[in-house]
Amino acid sequence: MDHINYYYAPIRVGDSFRVVVDHHEFKDITPAEGSNTRTFYLMGRGSMYNQRGELVMRCEKRAQDAYWNFADPSKPKPNCEMPMGSSSRPVHQYTDEDWERIWDLYESEYNRGSEILYWDDVNIGDEPAPTIEGPMTTMDFIRFDAMRILKQPTIHQVRRPGSFGPGGPGGAEGPEGLGDLGPVKQKDAKPQAAPPSGNPVPMEKDRFGIYHSGQEEGFTDRNGSAEMPHFHNTLARNMTVRTFVNWMGDAGTLRALAWRIIVEVPGAPNPFPADSDRPSYLLKVPYMKDKYLNLKGKGGDLVICRAYVTDKYICNGQALVDLTCWCETIDGDIIGEGMATVELPRK
Repeated sequence: MDHINYYYAPIRVGDSFRVVVDHHEFKDITPAEGSNTRTFYLMGRGSMYNQRGELVMRCEKRAQDAYWNFADPSKPKPNCEMPMGSSSRPVHQYTDEDWERIWDLYESEYNRGSEILYWDDVNIGDEPAPTIEGPMTTMDFIRFDAMRILKQPTIHQVRRPGSFGPGGPGGAEGPEGLGDLGPVKQKDAKPQAAPPSGNPVPMEKDRFGIYHSGQEEGFTDRNGSAEMPHFHNTLARNMTVRTFVNWMGDAGTLRALAWRIIVEVPGAPNPFPADSDRPSYLLKVPYMKDKYLNLKGKGGDLVICRAYVTDKYICNGQALVDLTCWCETIDGDIIGEGMATVELPRK
């Protein structure tokens, strides 16, 4: 599945919208020689307008869906759609060394905020500071999708023992906005999570070395009775947005965002080779030309969001920057790739 969204006008409180289907395709691409699945290609383009008639965004999306064939069509199974990828790959076993790396990545995140990044100062090859999410637990899936509506942190924000000093990370007005969390005095204290209450919560490790809060004790992925859930279509894409927002700051504007995921097939070749109609975005990053989208994200994955400036130009009076973006696991596998176009102010 892949898609691209183009953004033209801001969305304000009180706006209403009209959505228009501009184009739609639905094709049966099942091999003529036969198959145990029936496969369809879907493509659509749409536009969204606000109550003033202003074009707010356009999007184009492509996907393939495959469904099992049954010997007796009159007795289909309740869920005929093929599973999106394999759940058999093992979850990474997180060591103390892994957690040191994770904490280093958390602490190196840089949010530009009100500091202006000018288009004139951007160079091809620049790389925004990476952002990370996870390692993802079932509660993190819930937080990322549901808690954003409630304006809560999207992950459990595990930190090094002792990292919640007076005033919390970065002080009372620090990056988490959690106020005074109080000191953690024990040198060998357990890692803690920072919930909205502002009171650090001790975390426990599960069978994979992933820290969980007590409220996750009965979850099936923690106690070993079920496989980890898979990422849904745009979960990893949404994680990359913070990477761009941190980098471009308050003065920047996101003008386009594209994203791709795949059905995980162990050992499969690059699904977007250089000679395809939609070559991999990673081919524009010199040190990523031998890497490609090879896994579908799942619970237990640490998601490292990275980006690389591939072009800068002026178009219709706008000073634009293109970036390739991708999400990789702690083992270096690629679970999503895409691109973004950012508009920046000029000097």
